[in-house]
Amino acid sequence: VDEENVQSILNYLSTIHEIENIHDVLSLLFYLSTTHTKSTVAALDRRGGIHVLFKLLANNNNLIQIKTLKIISYFFANIPYKVKIELVDSYALWPLLCQRLSLYGCQLSMVIYNGLFELFTERPDPQIHTSRHPIVDSSYSLMNAGLLKFVAKLIQSSEETNELHYVKRLFLSDMVLLFNTSRENRRRLLQCSIWQDWMLSLGYIYIRNADEFKLNETVFSLFRMLLYHSMKYEYGGWRVWVDTLAIAHSRVTCADHEIYVERVRNQFQSATPGNKYSGTADNVVPDEQLVSQKTNTGSISGVNEQPNGDIENTMTETDKTNTDVPEFVTDFMKNVLDEVASHFDDEGVSSNILHNESSNHRQALSNENSGGSTHYERAATQANYLAQGNSTGLQIPDFRWSLLHQRLLSDLLFAIETDLQVWRTHGQKSVMDFVSATENAIFVHNTIHLVSQCADSLIYASGGIIAILSSATSQLNDTISPSLGIKLEKGVNFINRLLNIVDVMVFGSTLGFSHLEQEKNMSSGGILRQCLRIVLYCSARNCLEVRHRSRPGFKLESSPTRRDAIQSLIAASEDIMVDYGGSSSLLYIKHIGKFVQEIDVSRLRACSYRDADDSKSSQFIALVVVYFLSILMVGRYRDILEPERVPLTPSENPGLVQQPTYLQSDADDEDSQSVQSLADDIETSRGRYAK
Repeated sequence: VDEENVQSILNYLSTIHEIENIHDVLSLLFYLSTTHTKSTVAALDRRGGIHVLFKLLANNNNLIQIKTLKIISYFFANIPYKVKIELVDSYALWPLLCQRLSLYGCQLSMVIYNGLFELFTERPDPQIHTSRHPIVDSSYSLMNAGLLKFVAKLIQSSEETNELHYVKRLFLSDMVLLFNTSRENRRRLLQCSIWQDWMLSLGYIYIRNADEFKLNETVFSLFRMLLYHSMKYEYGGWRVWVDTLAIAHSRVTCADHEIYVERVRNQFQSATPGNKYSGTADNVVPDEQLVSQKTNTGSISGVNEQPNGDIENTMTETDKTNTDVPEFVTDFMKNVLDEVASHFDDEGVSSNILHNESSNHRQALSNENSGGSTHYERAATQANYLAQGNSTGLQIPDFRWSLLHQRLLSDLLFAIETDLQVWRTHGQKSVMDFVSATENAIFVHNTIHLVSQCADSLIYASGGIIAILSSATSQLNDTISPSLGIKLEKGVNFINRLLNIVDVMVFGSTLGFSHLEQEKNMSSGGILRQCLRIVLYCSARNCLEVRHRSRPGFKLESSPTRRDAIQSLIAASEDIMVDYGGSSSLLYIKHIGKFVQEIDVSRLRACSYRDADDSKSSQFIALVVVYFLSILMVGRYRDILEPERVPLTPSENPGLVQQPTYLQSDADDEDSQSVQSLADDIETSRGRYAK
């Protein structure tokens, strides 16, 4: 293809504005790109043809847009990599492409999506597909990963239709196939900044129907593949998990705030006196009754939330309302202002501005010299301000383990546990061989970072060590209370799963943690102390379960809603078995007659001797273990000496006092010997270090 001919085509396309003429000439250029690709692309590169092509993307004609996209696909698939990077970075081509396509409110159709798919895979097709493109196989590569973000943005900005829903499903399915078949494709996406944000936008924080559930499951499968890849193969991949937690937290917070703002707006609209009726369809209340209710009770806080009509339309009818309207609106706005002010204070927003605004609006609403129309106009203006302007003052609150976070963590732990199970069942290599292998070094490092990142937060959210230990040794009522938005059973489940990883990655290896602690600016021995806290929590929980299961008449409530904190902790062990297909190897309470289980003694011993070369760290851990065992022993002796104070369950006869089963068991001597052996070992070690 002669370069001058290409220049003439570009000149024509940049100056002529008739749709038919542009389409005919563009079809000629598209034909040249498919039949004489190399020479045409070279001419477009030298003559700056990319500028003309992006100008044509802003056209409102779908045929022109799709052919332009295909020419761009041929262009990027055949230019040198260095030239492509310079063009994309210099002109921000992907944001510009998204802006051009949405300039006229473009609805992302199947044809346009197929063109975008050919662009980010650089697999152009001379045919225009109006249905699904060819199925992705292992030969497809993600060549322009940065474009995925803007495809997701186009999906979000398009109007919800059946075709758009199908396009979203196809987009998610294509990403699953691309990432599942190629490690390099996953790596390219992980190199993009904040990819988690736009991927979460393709799902739903709160599911409303079965279709949204299916889309969410696909999104979670993508996260599982990408997070597992980052932990398995990427140095420093644990930081991807930290970023995912933060971005998911901001997404959940914004979704909750939008729901709250919508509720405030609906409250105001449902109580506007200009509407004929207020309330729900099942409980319609005329506004005259609402005014009468206000006069009798002085409050309308119980009005049902239901938007009825537009505020502006309602304001035109204000003069027709009776003389009670100003007082009605005044009290309602006071209630709304108080509720919003308290909500903002909870979110940590500076309350000075809000309180000043609130007082000003209250003063305006209480001005009795103004007429009814002025009262209502000011109230409506303030409602619009609260309902639409509040979002600018949103601040992200403290971290909480939302259902989204729990699902992401559960999927990631499952992927890691699958590898650990393969290691355990391998016939020729031991677990130690896998942990010490060079090819698994990145995986082990990232997994230990994951445990360190989640351990303290989950322990705190699940009641804390002190509360569990107190309930396991004290005769008083439990003071265990979950926090940070996670249920007690789920929190204990996560902690036990982290403990299984610690057994393999920490106690089953001789890996040093000094360089890992430096990456997180932790003090020396910090990671091992976190592992010790996990062991102490699970050991205390096991002691608590033994104590309560050994009581006569103990019965676990079948309904989770009827369980107290103690029963929730006990039920967590059964939930673990269900999650792992009923494997009895994960049942830690193997001897109900033993107050401290053998596996807990082994873990405490492993913690004490893990870093024996570091005398300062090992002595500190030894002191903690001795203190922990002493608390258990004191509680045990008290139960032996004062058995009558052992509380009975509500189902027991209040006049009957029985000694706990574990106090009558023949395993007492063996139990005491195990604990005493551990204490003697620790004491001997301390004496050796002292010398």
